Amino acid sequence: MQFRFLENVGRELRDSFLHLLRDYSESLALALILALILRQFVFSAYRISNVMMEPNLRLGDFILGYKLPYGVTVPFIDKHLGQSPPHRGDVLIFKCPTKPEASCIKRAVAVAGDRVEIRGQRLYVNGVAGRYTKSDTKPTEALSSQVAMVILREKILRGEREILISNATQNSDFGPYVVPPESFFALGDNRDFSEDSRHWGAVPNRAIEARAISIWVSIDWSLDSAGDYHSKLRKERIFKGIH
Repeated sequence: MQFRFLENVGRELRDSFLHLLRDYSESLALALILALILRQFVFSAYRISNVMMEPNLRLGDFILGYKLPYGVTVPFIDKHLGQSPPHRGDVLIFKCPTKPEASCIKRAVAVAGDRVEIRGQRLYVNGVAGRYTKSDTKPTEALSSQVAMVILREKILRGEREILISNATQNSDFGPYVVPPESFFALGDNRDFSEDSRHWGAVPNRAIEARAISIWVSIDWSLDSAGDYHSKLRKERIFKGIH
């Protein structure tokens, strides 16, 4: 009698454990599927590995990209459904024209049909000149120690952002260039030290992966005199929006 009682208790405990395990497994599987869907169709994470978007994006920034504005990517066939064109001023992540397996991040300063020129390091879009004022933001020490640099606030066609220029290439004019259909003209915010549409032409809209929306964490890596790397969390950049 006592043995049968213990057997029934053991069976109930086993059934309860299996039921609990099944519930947790289903919840975990659902969470993983949801995460994969979000990763594939809605959000992606990227790391900034160069200084071409200084001063707005810094080496060591980890950013989030929002995919939905530029259509749904169909896996395995590299197609976009419901894609809309980018807007001037968007910070875009796209397949690098010279290295499609890698991702580039630049600012779309002009879209299809726009006429782009750069004269004396000043941007012109459709004949409208950018207006420039000196920013209170200081260039990072690593950049300013190499060449004299200044951060300017650029206002053009209702868009506004900070850019970085130097005195190294004062006569680097470009254009005029008319952006072809279904494409955009990409510039790095670090204007004198960026590989962008001035080198490889307009970028097709179909190459867009996402629009950069936020920095979710930022780590400053520094090298000391002994050759050892040290990391420091940039708390002021956590969850900072990208404009």
